[in-house]
Amino acid sequence: MNVRAEDLRWQTGASRWRRIRTVIITDDGRYRGRLARRRDTVVVTTPLELVFTLEEAAAQLATVVLGGRYVSDHDLAGFLNEHYPQVGVDRLGAEAN
Repeated sequence: MNVRAEDLRWQTGASRWRRIRTVIITDDGRYRGRLARRRDTVVVTTPLELVFTLEEAAAQLATVVLGGRYVSDHDLAGFLNEHYPQVGVDRLGAEAN
């Protein structure tokens, strides 16, 4: 996995903890770095990584963004809405990819 529990909680400055606010799930590796430029954003590539990240940081998360082949995955969106109702679900538009 690319995301570890310690990735979600390290300090980024004097008395400031990194807080993950947005998780983007996409299978398109070309955009992985570009989409994760913000310090409060994590990009994952599989639903398993997404669930791991949600379990570690759900209290701080504001949004999960579906990209790549996951944009049209209604089962994944339904799962997120049912099990993580406090986290919003958005989709990357074609122009963002």
